[in-house]
Amino acid sequence: MITTDLREYDYYLYDTDNSYGQRVLIKDAEGNPIKQGTVKLAVYTTTQSVQDNINYQSAQFLALTHDKDINDTYAIQYGESILKVLYVSYRGRYKQVFLNEC
Repeated sequence: MITTDLREYDYYLYDTDNSYGQRVLIKDAEGNPIKQGTVKLAVYTTTQSVQDNINYQSAQFLALTHDKDINDTYAIQYGESILKVLYVSYRGRYKQVFLNEC
């Protein structure tokens, strides 16, 4: 069952665009990302890339969550890696979250 795979993960938020037009994580004075909270996700790796939509073409991970606030400004701490939320599909009981390493 999906519920048994749900785990709490720290998340960070993207704030503004830098001078190159890329989004940047909210950071402290030392340059470390500031934890904004936790989100419950069931994260699964995907070996096939999704090719039919540019929004999640490079997704390496797929996650399921009940969190209604999650969007593409989130970055999830997954072990030693930080995963950027590429796209969220809001259909059904669970939200499908497509992620890629930052």
